[in-house]
Amino acid sequence: MPSDITAKRTSAAFTFQFNQKEKGREENSFHNGKL
Repeated sequence: MPSDITAKRTSAAFTFQFNQKEKGREENSFHNGKL
């Protein structure tokens, strides 16, 4: 099922982007002294 592989790949990419965004937000909070 090529569509299933594509869906998994898209989901993984979205999860990776989300995690990167969250990590960046944590780092910004840390640098701003809000953590």
